[in-house]
Amino acid sequence: MSADTARKVSRALAEALDVEPTRAGLSTIDPDQLVEAQEALVARIRGESDPQVWGEIPTHAMAFEPCIDGTVLPELPIDRIAAGVSSDVDVLVGHNGDEMTLFLVPTGIADAVDDKMLPALVAPYGLTESAALDTYRSARPEATPGEVLMHVVRDWMYRIPVVRVAEARSAFDAATYVYRFDWKSPEYDDRLGATHALDIGFVFDNLRVSGNTALAGPNPPQDLAQRMHQAWVTFVTTGAPGWARTDRCAPRWSSPIRAGPSTMRSRSCVCCGMGSADGV
Repeated sequence: MSADTARKVSRALAEALDVEPTRAGLSTIDPDQLVEAQEALVARIRGESDPQVWGEIPTHAMAFEPCIDGTVLPELPIDRIAAGVSSDVDVLVGHNGDEMTLFLVPTGIADAVDDKMLPALVAPYGLTESAALDTYRSARPEATPGEVLMHVVRDWMYRIPVVRVAEARSAFDAATYVYRFDWKSPEYDDRLGATHALDIGFVFDNLRVSGNTALAGPNPPQDLAQRMHQAWVTFVTTGAPGWARTDRCAPRWSSPIRAGPSTMRSRSCVCCGMGSADGV
């Protein structure tokens, strides 16, 4: 988030709480009241959805984000990573195959998008050339306009940042492990797919927690949860999850963790994308 946008958010929050927009002012507020005010401000910004007022927030869909302030965050994290910062730290990084369905399917937004609306909706994410949008469409000819939109936003917000982190770290031979979670939820008539946050119940092997069953459905594969949890525990304890490190220009899939077709994949190549199924 830019400093200007961050200041707008801070001022709006402080004004709602009748305090100064400073750390000292906000620290006088009860934490529960502060959270309530944050939620109210998020709802207000979502309702207004005006980039002239709220800058990049309508595109990012988040009112509270890190800001480059020169102290806590001196510059863009990817720039720091590319400069070799923390290259001695082992990293496990990845995303879910259908991140954006959680936000656009239950809300009905995915169904409301049509071909006429799509170019304007993807433009804020840098897809301003018609040929680029055509590439997304041709890669998934059966996809609805809403589904194409979800793929574009997923790539901008999750998939490409994962690739960029792995690419940047490869210059320093830093231990980096890349994955994509692809097990698809049956919820919402099988439309959620491998949605945002679905992986959490598998990573922590607690599929029966109510919040996780709401996403994973009544019979998620326990075997996959055990395997995935073991990979994460192995990474934490040894620095390696049990599959090959990413290796620039070595385009091969390492052994997948499976509980049915195509559930969790790690790939050795980061310079060529995340697999032909992604299209671009």
